[in-house]
Amino acid sequence: TGDYSHSLLILAATQLLTSSRGAVGAAQMAGLLYVGRNLVQVLASYPIGVLADRYGSLPVLVIGYTLGGLTAMMTALVFAFAINDLLILGAIFFIAGLYVATQEALESTVTADLVTTDTLGISYGALGTVNGTAKFVSSAAIGLLWTTVSPGFSFGLAALLMFGGTIMLARLRGARVSR
Repeated sequence: TGDYSHSLLILAATQLLTSSRGAVGAAQMAGLLYVGRNLVQVLASYPIGVLADRYGSLPVLVIGYTLGGLTAMMTALVFAFAINDLLILGAIFFIAGLYVATQEALESTVTADLVTTDTLGISYGALGTVNGTAKFVSSAAIGLLWTTVSPGFSFGLAALLMFGGTIMLARLRGARVSR
């Protein structure tokens, strides 16, 4: 619902860090933060799978989606308060890495749990189509709102939508299709 391309986090960090590091230094640091996000994603994937095996894929995915909403909310807040602290930006990218690791590891598993075996293939296709389309629309909306209203507003709206989607998913806890 509110998920967006995390390349927008690079733009956000660059914009926030430019006043203290200059344009080139800010862009370099933002790139390194993104590399860190990717590293967190890779390192967290296996432990997230272990947690899903122990506690169930749906509850762990709900926690992951909450982290996605938190990422957007924190990004909105750093813009609202003009915070350019590298440690806080690093925390945002760290949480974003955990979110993406959870999302990529568990969305297809939860989908498989919610559909019948004979609709599994089309369900995976629908998941990919919906995710890709929604991320495109959300990223475009964030960019548009970033330039016409403010970056804080755009990420705040994304956070609101992500938390709303997370609440809807959490309500599926008891849902499971009998095969």
